Amino acid sequence: MKARFDSSALLAVVLLWATTACQEQALPDIDDSAYVTFTATVEADDTWHSRATETNWEANDAIGVFMTASGAGLATGTVAEGGLNRQYVTPSADGMFRPASGQNIHYPADGSTVDFYTYYPYRADLSGLTYPVDVSDQSRPATIDLMVANNVKNVQKGNANALRFERQLASLALHISAGTGITSLTGLQVTLKGMPVRADYDLAQGTLNIDATSKADIALPVAASGTTAEVQAILLPTESWTGVSLAISLDGKSYAVAMDQAQALAKGKRLSFQVTLKKGGGSSIDPTPDPEPTPTPQPANTWFETPVVTTGEDLVYITHFMPNDSKVRNYAMLYDKQNKLAYWVAYPMHSYYLGSSGRTDDWGWDPEIDQQWQPELFRGFSTYNTDRGHQIPSADRTRDAAVNKTTFYFTNMTAQTGQGLNQSIWANLEGQVRNWTSQCDTLYVVTGAMITTASDPNIGYVQDNSGALVARPKYYYKALCQKRGTNYYTIGFRFDNKQYSGTNYDSYRVTVSQLEQETGFTFFPSLSDETKGKIVDLYW
Repeated sequence: MKARFDSSALLAVVLLWATTACQEQALPDIDDSAYVTFTATVEADDTWHSRATETNWEANDAIGVFMTASGAGLATGTVAEGGLNRQYVTPSADGMFRPASGQNIHYPADGSTVDFYTYYPYRADLSGLTYPVDVSDQSRPATIDLMVANNVKNVQKGNANALRFERQLASLALHISAGTGITSLTGLQVTLKGMPVRADYDLAQGTLNIDATSKADIALPVAASGTTAEVQAILLPTESWTGVSLAISLDGKSYAVAMDQAQALAKGKRLSFQVTLKKGGGSSIDPTPDPEPTPTPQPANTWFETPVVTTGEDLVYITHFMPNDSKVRNYAMLYDKQNKLAYWVAYPMHSYYLGSSGRTDDWGWDPEIDQQWQPELFRGFSTYNTDRGHQIPSADRTRDAAVNKTTFYFTNMTAQTGQGLNQSIWANLEGQVRNWTSQCDTLYVVTGAMITTASDPNIGYVQDNSGALVARPKYYYKALCQKRGTNYYTIGFRFDNKQYSGTNYDSYRVTVSQLEQETGFTFFPSLSDETKGKIVDLYW
């Protein structure tokens, strides 16, 4: 099994090593009924994708095997029939493991039962039952991707020995992109500083004993292509990142970030971050938990604030970038072509997007979707007290007139109650969103409209300027997330599409988890249920 990174450069390195260091093993002719053989799989875990082939074996992968008397436990004195650290290989990468030349193990002649203790990758230089782990060299990830399978117990001749390997180390992934002003990530260097690199794995006890004094700087492999780069490492699990930091250099500029607030790096898990480098270096690195894994494959151009995207015949995912900087995202939406509205519009908020352009009132067609699927709304809805309600507000995009115009696309409009909602309590909430923006690093916003509820599946309609039917939402919501350093704080709001007598939006707050349950969408998919299930009053 080769631990491999998703880059052609590293793929070439790993394949080169595989062809030079793992030459074809000569296998003896054996009687499978008398000698031990195995099938083997790797326990799947959706949070780990370090292998290009995920859980598949590769030709000539080798495991180490110990055989003991059943129930005796693993110790040098309990090894049965010469079953001491024998090398088994899978020549055809099919997960069928048979002994390398001279390494065969035979079942006890008296028919007694045995237990197996196995590990990957095989090492001939074990010190007793101690497997040495050193992650300081990340150039050959296959050599440090420790896995163990001890599930085959109390078996005898004629049994099917199906090993299930579990990973004992952890994975860190960085998905790096170039921010405004950076044209290439070629030459990027990434170092993890202050991380323990050595440990001993006790094969008998199944424990990993980390040497806390072995802290060192780990040069991480970088696969850069244009304005993006992928960095992945296999590391020792850790509960605390205290004293650990990332150091990134590019074109003489330095970027650094402390990792002390990052989530625990758990055994068998992958911790993943999005990183954006900004021109000038210094503290401009912005690590953001990556929204992976997600329940369904996601389309291109999804970001931290993007809910899990599920498209279909009538549902389309639309993205907009800044008109004057095509590398910077503006907003994205999940749009219903038949009902002619967006179920959600997702976008980031920080000072970059705010300026003095004011309101353009330049109503028009969205260029990213055919006009036949959009409501014609050059004039307002004819229905009484029904506004052309923005989902991303005009005032949230005032950097310049060009970007403000994008908030007046018809796809961004819904039939929203005017007086008593859009023009009062909802407008107050939108203003508070901008206030919160100035109090955190970035505010992530998802604004949405739902046309049915659990108790009322019937869809109501209004007419656009051409007389075509447009669905009228039954309620609106906002899912918000503040990023403060490496911490995240969430809140939600929900309003029926009706008139409200007051303007206190705080009375209608809910958790993001409650919005997920009601709408069926998954918001901020990289965040934990715990983070989405609570509201920290200090920040809202």
